[in-house]
Amino acid sequence: MKKMVTAMLLACIMMVSAFSVTSYAKTGDNIGYTQYTDIIASINDYNIQSYNIDGYTAVVAEDLANYGFDVQWDEGTRSLYITRGSTNAVASGYIASKIPQSQIGKVAQNVLATDIKTYINNNEVVSYNINGKTIIYFDALAVFGKIEYSDSTRRLDLDISDGLNYKISVPQAYSSASITPSGVYFKMNSADGLQIRWFATNNTGKTINYYTTTYYMFNPVGDFAYDRYGDCSFKLKTVGPIAPGEKLLNYTSEYEAEVYDVPVRDVMLYTIFLEYSDGTSETIYYSHIGSEETGKFVL
Repeated sequence: MKKMVTAMLLACIMMVSAFSVTSYAKTGDNIGYTQYTDIIASINDYNIQSYNIDGYTAVVAEDLANYGFDVQWDEGTRSLYITRGSTNAVASGYIASKIPQSQIGKVAQNVLATDIKTYINNNEVVSYNINGKTIIYFDALAVFGKIEYSDSTRRLDLDISDGLNYKISVPQAYSSASITPSGVYFKMNSADGLQIRWFATNNTGKTINYYTTTYYMFNPVGDFAYDRYGDCSFKLKTVGPIAPGEKLLNYTSEYEAEVYDVPVRDVMLYTIFLEYSDGTSETIYYSHIGSEETGKFVL
């Protein structure tokens, strides 16, 4: 899979490669195939169905309409126009399925040449046809935000910061004036125990039955901080139900603590494992860092 290259250079490479293949192909010609992959593509933590073409991740252009994009078809010019839409809501509930290791790399579908022209912000991008749908390279969406790939999590993430919702919102204040401040915070109590506090909104569109948060601790020099048992992380499992739009929270009271005797400078809320009422589940890679709060948590 690709290493991180500047978006402009990568786009240039893909354009040259694509046109060398398709310049002599007629509409409907089989010019290649997709392969099964374990890499998951997402937009603001929302999974989007993706495909692997010659080692690059691609997505269906029409699917972007469910992720806050405006996708317009012009029959007269046989052109597809993609821009950021006026809505900040995401309508997709797609969760990427796990691909068996034995299937990864095997041929999945034929890729066909197409006469459809696809434009992102009025700039033409490479496009193909798969099962009657227009497919484009995911990296072409880098004009809308920041794309990062993590080999450890096998995820290719596009973060758009123009107001588009995240599946689990960024840390925020609870809807009560008595709870301050907002965000991920921790403090050490009088027994040198670490207390945690975090609030966020469920934007998944589903009811969450359970959610498990995993926190990592870091010492004053930025390395992992270990407790008396040799652990640098801890988990909190919370019972719902949490309906769409309601709050998720972790809160440790004044007389409770998660770990003891740890020299902590920062705490990161790394992952949130969501178990939905419809029987599906998924992991959100949250990665928000919390700082120490002086005084006392107030409820």
